[in-house]
This record gives sequence, C-alpha cells and structure tokens, in this order.
Amino acid sequence: MDMIVWVAPMAALVGTSLGAWLVDHFSGKRWQSQQQWAIREKRYTDLLTQLTQAQMSLQPSEYYEEPGSEHQDYSKDERFTELGRTAYDALHAVEALAGSARLFLSQAAIDALDKLIREDWHAALGALHPGEYIDKALLLVRTAQAPVLAATKADLSSAGA
Repeated sequence: MDMIVWVAPMAALVGTSLGAWLVDHFSGKRWQSQQQWAIREKRYTDLLTQLTQAQMSLQPSEYYEEPGSEHQDYSKDERFTELGRTAYDALHAVEALAGSARLFLSQAAIDALDKLIREDWHAALGALHPGEYIDKALLLVRTAQAPVLAATKADLSSAGA
C-alpha cells in the first residue's frame, strides 16, 4: 500500500525535470550502470594484481644469476621455486583475464597484454638460463603494466567526474 502512495505522485512528476531525474536515478539503467562499473573495477583490480604479482616474483635478482658466475646457484632453492611458480601462475592469470578485459581496456593496453602473452612464451623457450628468461619476462610485464595502469586511472578518474 505504501508503494502505491509513493508511485502516484511520482507518475505526476515524470514530465518534469525532477520527475525525470527521480525515474533515472531509481531506474534499472542506473543500477545496471553501477553493476557494469563494479565488474570493470574488479577486472582492473584483478589484472593489475596479477601483473604486480608477476613483476614482484621476477624481481629478486639474487636468485637469477647467470650459470658459471661466482655466485651461488639458487635454482634448486625452495624460495627460487616458489617465486617461479608465483610468476607462472600470475602470468597465466593475466592471460585468462585478458580476454574479458578487451571489453573496456584501451587499444594500447590490449596490444601490450597481447605482446606479453605472445612473447613470454618465446622468451621461455629461447632462454639459455633462468636469468635470461627473467630479464625478458620482467621487461614484458613492466611494458604491459604501464598502459593497463594508465587505462585504469583514466577510467577511474572519468567515473569520479
């Protein structure tokens, strides 16, 4: 009964700007827009989290020395294995997220992610030792992260305006 009391005066206001605002504000369009933004925000967050995870896993250079150097070989070390697994998982997550991210990312960000996915595989196959792969993969991740971050910042700032 309360809903009928509220709807009747609203029907009279629909032709006015206040009525149009109220209808727009409480309509399914606004709710749908909010849901779409929440989905985009989650995709941005997931993608940036995985790119950062890959970057952080590839950075500790003390584990990635060239073979034959005077440095200790850490390739059998548990931490080295864990970092490698984390980087591998993060890069595969980026690959999985890249498809749906195409719906809202800039073309530059999409191209950078495509390059990361394509060239990471070649870097892994062509590397003579882990250090060589790590250097190439880290550069690819950083190169992909920059346009994704720029697209995220642009979208977030336009949503707040």
